[in-house]
Amino acid sequence: MSDAVSERLSFSYLEEEEEESEDDEGLTEEERLDKFRHRPKNFLILSRAGKPIYATYGDELLIAGYVAVIQTIISFWEDLDDQLKSFEAGPYRFVVMAEGGLYLVAISSCEESEGQLRTQLDALYTQIVSTLTLPALNSAFSRRGNYDLRRLLGGTDVFLRSFGRGMCRGFEAGVLVGGVESLWLRQRTRAAISKILLSSIHDPTAKGKGRQSALLYGILVAPGGQLIDIVRPRQHSLHPSDLHLLFNMLYNSSTFSQGEHWLPICLPKFNPNGFLYVYLGWIGGGSGNGGTGLRCVLVSAEKEGFFALRGVRERIEEEMREGKLLGKVEGSVGRGRKTCAEIGAGYIRHFLYKSRANVQFVMPPWGHHYNPLPDRRRLGQLYHRLHAAIHEKHTKDRLHEVVTETETGFAWVTPEFELYCVGGPRVPIWVLVQNANVIVKWARREEGRLFCVGGAVF
Repeated sequence: MSDAVSERLSFSYLEEEEEESEDDEGLTEEERLDKFRHRPKNFLILSRAGKPIYATYGDELLIAGYVAVIQTIISFWEDLDDQLKSFEAGPYRFVVMAEGGLYLVAISSCEESEGQLRTQLDALYTQIVSTLTLPALNSAFSRRGNYDLRRLLGGTDVFLRSFGRGMCRGFEAGVLVGGVESLWLRQRTRAAISKILLSSIHDPTAKGKGRQSALLYGILVAPGGQLIDIVRPRQHSLHPSDLHLLFNMLYNSSTFSQGEHWLPICLPKFNPNGFLYVYLGWIGGGSGNGGTGLRCVLVSAEKEGFFALRGVRERIEEEMREGKLLGKVEGSVGRGRKTCAEIGAGYIRHFLYKSRANVQFVMPPWGHHYNPLPDRRRLGQLYHRLHAAIHEKHTKDRLHEVVTETETGFAWVTPEFELYCVGGPRVPIWVLVQNANVIVKWARREEGRLFCVGGAVF
């Protein structure tokens, strides 16, 4: 790549000590451009004709020049009957994903592999498909290559932006490990909730207690997107990326923070070609009204199923109140995640443990080591290094160690679990391994409390 192109594409590296403000109000055009160039990470989406569609940071005027250069480079490779997948300019890695009439581009100076950035781009792409469906998206560009997709996205770009910024600020643990986080809950309590979910899908007024045909999936979610329980058909499980879409919609914008809602949504991993309909409501009252803050997500294939699913939500809430389960769940939410010290792994600062069978993960609170944004970004970079090393295509390693000036990281992968843990810079590896064993034994012993095992199946 020529020096001129490299210079045009490069961004000034953001020092980790600097906090990122997302408010550009009151800044001059030069200050806004300098701030944009200082971002350590950004996502861009453009049409194949080069029309800007989305940027996690920066408006259309700011990104226009970059989009033009990127589109030119991509087109050059296509003219050679080849497909550009990634390139580097200065400290930045550019990863390109072509889908239908779109180019999705990740720009990152963080220590992320091409595969990890591609996974993040896929998450953004599924967010777009969830709004439009795949046939509608393909149809829009088949009619006109320079179609302005923003007209179809409408106000839903808020979800795209919140999802993108979540992956830029630090890291999205669920996207990295390909799982969802569950609420730590006593096994007996979760079993009682599963029983209520199963009973709620039957219409009490119907003869023979027939299944409530309006319901496909029912999900209870704790504040922050921790899974409490799920009711589902026996032959169908929701893919983690579809759950990420739902949880992002619930918790990363204020659109659905109050009241109940009914909206169409496409869940791409379930079926990218059509819409389902989602009822969003509260169990025990909204969090802003002194309630538990528990969300009820009910998914249906029936466009006119709102009132039927409202009835399902009411039955769930009534039975949870009668069984005194709301207080137990609220208590678990209030206690929060288990700390490393409580588990008995005091030499570990933070970890991610994924149960592969349940496609769910658990982690401790951030703690004082990783509460500031720059420190959390550094932790995310270390997790990405560990994850990339252990998942390389040709590696046979199941253990991997990374030592930096500030941390020691350790990855351990088996057919049963994935574990990524981080200790201080002077923690000997044998101590880290010893503490990792403590976490594994704890996770196996507490599996029924840590994870939603199976869920309620009908």
